[in-house]
Amino acid sequence: MLEIPFAFEIGGKAINPAELNDPEERELLQNIVDSIVDRVEDMKCPVHNQAPRFLCHGDSIDELSLEVLGCCDGLVDMVRNRLDI
Repeated sequence: MLEIPFAFEIGGKAINPAELNDPEERELLQNIVDSIVDRVEDMKCPVHNQAPRFLCHGDSIDELSLEVLGCCDGLVDMVRNRLDI
């Protein structure tokens, strides 16, 4: 299984979900990671052999967008298609 890098940025600040004081917020962010990783953990770029990366960002924890990052547009497109985004 590949390790899938996943980062969060809320209000312009990088955050570590494990360091949040609110257990419900920690669980929410962990559920987001688990949901995405479950669907793409077997994916890697057929050209560059790289796993996708993800940035979940927004103004607040209630308004997050998911950005797919990768070594090339081909990988990003493959992942976006798998996730229907």
